[in-house]
Amino acid sequence: MTTQKTDVKWKQFQVQSDECAAMSLAAREFSEEPCASAVRSAMVRAARALLSAVTRLLILADMVDVHLLLAKLRAVETDLDKLKSASSQSELVESARQFGRSANELAAQAAKRQKELKEPRMKDELAAARAVLKKHSTMLLTASKVYVRHPELAAAKANRDFVLRAVCSAVDTISAVAQGRPLPAGGAAMSLAAREFSEEPCASAVRSAMVRAARALLSAVTRLLILADMVDVHLLLAKLRAVETDLDKLKSASSQSELVESARQFGRSANELAAQAAKRQKELKEPRMKDELAAARAVLKKHSTMLLTASKVYVRHPELAAAKANRDFVLRAVCSAVDTISAVAQGRPLPAGANNRPPIEGPGELAQALDDFDERMVMEPLAYSELRTRPSLEERLESIISGAALMADSSCTRDERRERIVAECNAVRQALQELLHEYMTNAGKAEQSEGLERAIEHMCRKTRDLRRQLRKAVVDHVSDSFLETNVPLLVLMEAARNGNEKEVEEYAIVFTEHANKLVEVANLVCSMSNNEDGVKMVRHAAAQIEALCPQVINAARVLGARCRSRVAQDNGAAFAAAWDAAVRLLTLAVDDVTTIDDFLAVSENHILEDVNKCVVALQEGDPDSLERTAGAIRGRAARVCSVVTQEMDNYEPCIYTKRVLEAVTVLRDQEGEKIEEKLICTQRR
Repeated sequence: MTTQKTDVKWKQFQVQSDECAAMSLAAREFSEEPCASAVRSAMVRAARALLSAVTRLLILADMVDVHLLLAKLRAVETDLDKLKSASSQSELVESARQFGRSANELAAQAAKRQKELKEPRMKDELAAARAVLKKHSTMLLTASKVYVRHPELAAAKANRDFVLRAVCSAVDTISAVAQGRPLPAGGAAMSLAAREFSEEPCASAVRSAMVRAARALLSAVTRLLILADMVDVHLLLAKLRAVETDLDKLKSASSQSELVESARQFGRSANELAAQAAKRQKELKEPRMKDELAAARAVLKKHSTMLLTASKVYVRHPELAAAKANRDFVLRAVCSAVDTISAVAQGRPLPAGANNRPPIEGPGELAQALDDFDERMVMEPLAYSELRTRPSLEERLESIISGAALMADSSCTRDERRERIVAECNAVRQALQELLHEYMTNAGKAEQSEGLERAIEHMCRKTRDLRRQLRKAVVDHVSDSFLETNVPLLVLMEAARNGNEKEVEEYAIVFTEHANKLVEVANLVCSMSNNEDGVKMVRHAAAQIEALCPQVINAARVLGARCRSRVAQDNGAAFAAAWDAAVRLLTLAVDDVTTIDDFLAVSENHILEDVNKCVVALQEGDPDSLERTAGAIRGRAARVCSVVTQEMDNYEPCIYTKRVLEAVTVLRDQEGEKIEEKLICTQRR
């Protein structure tokens, strides 16, 4: 039964077939493209994952052996206590027979453990302890019989105590070896060996003794660290079980008072779990595991309020499908976070939800494709093959141009920018054909000709030009889409607070389009960025926006249907606050991977375009268009101030940053007031 419980407790450490399959696939891809850095990195990651899984399996097997050995030890200790306290011959004989049986089982289990040990001193100590158990069994029975029959004789007591001390010492030694505790005088042995080595550093015997003592001490310290790690995992799992219990109570709450009490208890246990998980996160070495644990902790922290408000609404208004959808969404998020923490703590593969979502790691696809193309187009003339090289480069370039065409055809891409992208794509095509012609002309030559060098330089220049146009197209999207991002939410929630369900549905469509646009632009930003950490953050924030959008609409529907309900108002406010936080996070992440030079250049062009639109609106007497365009100018100016201020945070304070921040203040305060005054004067006319 104990073994079965151990298997159940540690079954998560079993090597997964997915890791073997991933290693096999990565090795096959590496054998096909050994020079591709991405493939090589993938193979290394897969190998590390497989090695980690196998290591955990070996550790599991070792822990099972130790567990069995400790179980035998506890049985021996129990029987030894019974033998010590025996007061009659019959009781003594029965206790001795039981002790002999358990001692034989312990000796057999210790023999298996002895074969697996690597350290000579540990093996010797374990062998000596087994010998003591075997030899002293008979003496223990006879000495105990004499003491029970003649307790008045001091010599009989001395005999019994001597054998008992020897057996107890053997049991303690087996326990110390099994649990990795230092053996008696282990630290002293190291100290003595080090002192002797300092006195005779050239003596090989002394040096060998010091090395053995150092290894023994290092092994003991390592086992102690492993034990401490196991204790941390145990504490984390205890907090997890408490959170799961409180979560079940919260799910089944049927009244407001019961719900509030369950939520308070859950909040307390969730905070304790988050604190324990934070300690675990600091000790992890694998970056992905650290990221997943950090994300799970953030979910627990952010969703606590929404869990309470959504549950209150569902308990108060169970007839509303939107209320149930809100509650279920938050519950799924919290349960997924708990499962992730559990998986990371126990070394299991991440839950299916975490594994099935789109990968967030790695640079942008289009940026990576351009980098690979730049790397592959430069080669020695001897390495050029018309049959292999030309189709490969042309195929890679067409893939890049397809991605560029998708960006050019997007709705936020300016007509002028679209034409420039098309022109640069054609120029890159032409430059590639010229480069391939030069390679074909120089085929078989040991060195590059001047014409080939010029063609390579021209090709690199054209790909740089294409990159620049694509980056500016991305910034076009950022400048237009991340402008007054709170307006769709405000009008949606205003309609909900007024109880106008028809307007809620109309504005829900606008809100969904706005959210989809933010996600689309975020993906475009990622596609043209080589900043892997920044891209990961943008993708994570975009995934949050995508998941939260329908739930904000559900919260608005609940509020629209029950606009006078206090719990519906609180729920709407909670989801609106979560949306604002998610949009701010996405905005900061997008700004982080967007170059400040491109953003300022594009923003300046957009502001000039809006100024021209204002002039046209004045000439045509269109106050609505004038107000709308002036608002866009104010929004763009505010975005410029925000982005520049954020950029200055990356520099040490100096005269340069001081002047830049002064210019930001002028733009935000003085120039903004001038625009407002001119707009008011124009409207009065």
